Amino acid sequence: MSRSEIPAHWTPIQVAAYRTVHEYADRKAGPKGPKGAAALGPKMGKSAATLSNEVSPDVPTHKYGLEDSITVQLLTGDYRQLHAYAAELHHVAIALPDFDTVSDVELLNQFAEWQAALGRTCQEIHKSLADGQVDPIELQQVKAKGFAHIAKFFQFLQRMEQIAEPGDE
Repeated sequence: MSRSEIPAHWTPIQVAAYRTVHEYADRKAGPKGPKGAAALGPKMGKSAATLSNEVSPDVPTHKYGLEDSITVQLLTGDYRQLHAYAAELHHVAIALPDFDTVSDVELLNQFAEWQAALGRTCQEIHKSLADGQVDPIELQQVKAKGFAHIAKFFQFLQRMEQIAEPGDE
């Protein structure tokens, strides 16, 4: 099914699940290896047909569950489903880096990056309001800077959590 063949009645979450499975290509298998459900199904202990039917909302006899959704995302590294869930619930999902150790310099650097992102967000807001109006392009630019700022905050917060002493919760 091509992009234009996705039925209009499918929800964004259903589209994300379908595309994640059917667009999957195992890098280790190379360009001639199996793709889509044929490559992913066996990794989940399922046949390609079963997995393909599960992610198709038009096949009522098969259901794609939350646990399968998580497994597919972890196996593929494709988080469209997560972002579709978040958007449906009026939330944003932000990837957090995995830090093993946190030095004072790393913590200060993370803080500085967060504040720099805040400054870029403020500059974008100031620029968009300069003429007393905000057009759709300016709004999109403010959103992009704002989301980058929020991501930097959560990265900083994760580093702070790593150095928090027990009992400081």
